[in-house]
Amino acid sequence: MSDIAGTLVCAHVVNVPGYLAQQRYLPLYDQDLNRAFPGKERSTPAQRIANELFRGLFSRCDYGIDFHTSTRGRTTMFHTRAQLADDEVARLADAFGANVVMAGIGEEDNSIRTACTARGIPTITVEMGEAHRFQQAYVERALAGTESVLTELGMVDGERVTPDWRRVVDATVEKTWLRADRGGLVEMHADKRTVLDGGDAVCTVHDHFGTASADVVAPYRGLVVGLLRNPVAQPGHPVCHFVSLDAETADAVRASDPPVTPDA
Repeated sequence: MSDIAGTLVCAHVVNVPGYLAQQRYLPLYDQDLNRAFPGKERSTPAQRIANELFRGLFSRCDYGIDFHTSTRGRTTMFHTRAQLADDEVARLADAFGANVVMAGIGEEDNSIRTACTARGIPTITVEMGEAHRFQQAYVERALAGTESVLTELGMVDGERVTPDWRRVVDATVEKTWLRADRGGLVEMHADKRTVLDGGDAVCTVHDHFGTASADVVAPYRGLVVGLLRNPVAQPGHPVCHFVSLDAETADAVRASDPPVTPDA
C-alpha cells in the first residue's frame, strides 16, 4: 500500500463507548449509533457522536466501506449491502466481489451507509461472521475485497475479485427471517451458505423435557445467509435469515460450497 494513489482513511472503532462495554448499543441509553447518522450537534448522545464522526471524518471522504459482524448470538455469511440504484454504489459492490449483495436494504435507517450515500459519498456495508470473535478467513476476504475496490478506483495496482457465483437480492421481496413458532432449545440443522429446498428443516425447537418439538422449515428453495447461534429461542424469535435462489444459482452454490469450519 506504499504506492497508493490517494488517501486511505480507517476508523478502527466507530462506537468507542460500545466497544469498551463490549456491546452494540451505547451504554446507559441503549442507543444504536448506526441508526443516528448524520447526527445532530445538540441532541442525544448517539446523535452527538454521529455528528462529530460525520462532520469530522466521513464527510471528507469520496467513498466508504462500513464493516460489521452480526449481532451477539447470531452469525452471518460474508455479504454486502448496497443501494444499487446509485451507479457508483453499484460499482463499489461489484468491485468488492461478495457472492451475495443485499440491494436496497435499510435505505431509511440512518446508518453510516445510507447517510453517506444520500450526501454523495457512495458507501457499501460488509457483513460477516459473529460478534466477539476473530475469524481470520473473513478478515482475509474483507482485505481482498477492499484491495479489489481500491484497484477499481485506480488507487492501487492489483487484481479484481471475481466471485464464482453471485446473487443480487431485492431485499424488499426476496429475503425473509424464518421464526420459531414455539419457545425452547434450538437444534440447528443448517449453517451459513447452506442451500435448502422448500420443506427442508432449518432447525428443530425442543421443549426442556424432550416431549415436544417443532421444525422451522424453508418455505422455498433458498440460501441460509444468517442464523441463530444462541440455542434458546422464544416464540417469534428469528432463527434464520433466508434468501430465495433459482435452480441455476442453487446448483452453483452447492458446487462451490467449501466444507463448513468453525472459522468459515
